[in-house]
Amino acid sequence: MNAQKICILFSIFLLPLLLFGQKTVFQRIENMPENTKSINCIEIENDSILWIGTNLGVMKIQNNTLELVQTEKLYERIKVNTITIDENNTKWFGTYSSSLVRYKNENDYEEVSFVEHTNSEKQLVTAIKATDKEIIIGTSEGILLSCDKNLSAFEIKKTPPINAIHAIDKTESGIFWLATPCGLYLEHENGKWKFDKTFMQVSGFANFNTSLFLYGRNKKQESVIYWLSNKKKWKQQPLENLPDSFIKFNAIEFDTKGNIWIATNYGIIKYDNKRNTCKTYNTAKYKDFNIREAKCIALQNDRIIWVSSRGGVLYKINL
Repeated sequence: MNAQKICILFSIFLLPLLLFGQKTVFQRIENMPENTKSINCIEIENDSILWIGTNLGVMKIQNNTLELVQTEKLYERIKVNTITIDENNTKWFGTYSSSLVRYKNENDYEEVSFVEHTNSEKQLVTAIKATDKEIIIGTSEGILLSCDKNLSAFEIKKTPPINAIHAIDKTESGIFWLATPCGLYLEHENGKWKFDKTFMQVSGFANFNTSLFLYGRNKKQESVIYWLSNKKKWKQQPLENLPDSFIKFNAIEFDTKGNIWIATNYGIIKYDNKRNTCKTYNTAKYKDFNIREAKCIALQNDRIIWVSSRGGVLYKINL
């Protein structure tokens, strides 16, 4: 058999395998507890463990096994709204009821209430920022607190008149950025806050390499993503060919190539930064993906995407 025939046969048999290998597979996690009504956050630890904050508490998926994280004292009753994982892989859980949990493992955990500092038992922890020395907490009523990593020495920080904090970032020089329903605030000199008039709403922050990104809406109510330049000025990220410029961004993640994955009310959008193109994953295009609005998103090894709905639905997408 000559080389030309071998090449043709190789192409015939190999091409279908390559095409099949590139197929996107949508897997709904069917064994979620029956009363899971709200998946509020998802975080990946070491590209291997998925942590899930829900109305039933914390769950995790490891080695394709889902389990409810329970301990003798806490997790049958605790409701978790947000999760942050610090540089030491300590998990920090923000609850529905003005408390913070430090979780290292099933034998090393602690919950501390900060009700005495807020005068309210019903404040959701809506944002957590872990630095090397402290934990910074934002609440559903716009209160900003900090504590050390031993969960002591709580301190309330004066904030502008806001009704909620969506996300927090803090620079190495100690300056705060606050993402809020009414826009972006920067802590200026002497503890004073400066309002950035560029944005009508800021939903959250994301980090890629050494850059800080934010996502939200501008004054025209268009959905936007901005990044903070070395000159400490916010610059707009190009977003061409979106399905709708008024689409709602619920969360964003970056893969290692710099592509932006966006959880939206239109499904998931992958924005290719090099080609300035968008690819949409939703029920209209993929019948196996039954989520109308994507709320949370987490990337694992650039090949797996975890995404949750506004309710208690969770999908694993193999790219």
